[in-house]
Amino acid sequence: RSLYKDATPDTIRYGDILTYELTLFGPGLPASFLDPLPPQLRFVPGSLTSTLTPIATYDSAAHAVYWAGTLPLTTSATLSFQVTLATTSTLDTLPPILNTAWLIDTLNQHSVKAFAITNARHFYLPLIMAHTD
Repeated sequence: RSLYKDATPDTIRYGDILTYELTLFGPGLPASFLDPLPPQLRFVPGSLTSTLTPIATYDSAAHAVYWAGTLPLTTSATLSFQVTLATTSTLDTLPPILNTAWLIDTLNQHSVKAFAITNARHFYLPLIMAHTD
């Protein structure tokens, strides 16, 4: 089992749309997938697409994307959905948003997780050069 997650774009502000794309691999065994959304994000209705059978769903009470079924044996499955920021902010830069998803082997109760960080800070180390004659 493996799970990969990507978020685009890397930074968002109020009104922007953030797209999460996930790729799930499995050995053809029963599994479940859970992606609880951070409280500052709002799910965009109608944005969930998936190659999984049955189709994944968004549970508004749990504020999470959920799926349970059997992963394909020889191919990967994909899932994507969109979110927006739920609140406005007067800050020029918003704090980082960490979103974690889990893929669980329901027979053995083993799990893998993948996460995506949006609005992360970029740090650049100084480059020191010495000029010698």
